[in-house]
Amino acid sequence: AVNVSVEQLDETFVALVVESLAESGVPAEQLVLELTESALAESRERAGDVLQQLRALGCSIALDDFGTGYSSMAYLADLPVDRLKIDRSFVGSMGASRKSLVLVRTLLQMTHSLGLTAVAEGVETVEQADILRGMDCERAQGYLFARPMAPQDLLLMVQVTGGLLPMSAD
Repeated sequence: AVNVSVEQLDETFVALVVESLAESGVPAEQLVLELTESALAESRERAGDVLQQLRALGCSIALDDFGTGYSSMAYLADLPVDRLKIDRSFVGSMGASRKSLVLVRTLLQMTHSLGLTAVAEGVETVEQADILRGMDCERAQGYLFARPMAPQDLLLMVQVTGGLLPMSAD
C-alpha cells in the first residue's frame, strides 16, 4: 500500500505507476493506492479520472481515514474505491464508547453492503481485534501486529515467519 497525495493525481501519475510496476516487477494487482477522504474533497473530479485509469491497470484504491474528514457518501458512489479504511479514532475507543462501537459496526456493514473491503486502523489491543473479528472485519492494522520498522527489517520478518506477521510484544 502506498499513500498518495491528491496533488500527485495528474496525467503523469499513471505513467509513473506503470513505470514503477515494470521496474519493480510487482504485479499491479498487489498495489493499493491510499488517498484520504479530505484530500479527495479538494478535487474529486480530476482524481476520479486518474483513479479509473489506475484501477484499469489492476491497482486497488483505498479511502483512508474514513470518518474523520468530510465523510461524503458521494466518494463511495462516484469514485472507484475498493477498500474503506476505518479511522483509528473510532477503533481506539470501541471498548470505552458505545457510540464508537456502533459507528464501527455501521461502517463495516455499509462497507460490506457496497462490496468493499474493510480495514480497521489503529488496532492496539487483543480486545479490539476480537471485537473487529466478531463484526467480520476482514483486515486490521496497528501496533498490535507490528510497530513501524525499516524496510529491511520487514523483509526479514516476512521471510522468517513465512508471511504471517506475529502480534507485537508491546
